[in-house]
Amino acid sequence: MKKQRCRREKLYNTWTDMKLRAKIQDTYVCDKWKSSYQSFKEWAGMNGYTKRQVSIVRKDKSKGFDPTNCKFIEKKKAWSL
Repeated sequence: MKKQRCRREKLYNTWTDMKLRAKIQDTYVCDKWKSSYQSFKEWAGMNGYTKRQVSIVRKDKSKGFDPTNCKFIEKKKAWSL
């Protein structure tokens, strides 16, 4: 039970961080994700989210955070980007 809680918290932190990063980077978060952690969580579950992959990146930096433009990467790789 504790492992699920930790995993959820990391993903929740990724979601809140994504919204903050979008604001700082002057880009957008799709409305569905912006207003619903549950929608983001469902997308994450269907798109390869694992416990180690706690960082989300945009595939195309000229576009915002949305389901077609984002992917998860391992935390250690995130620091080298």
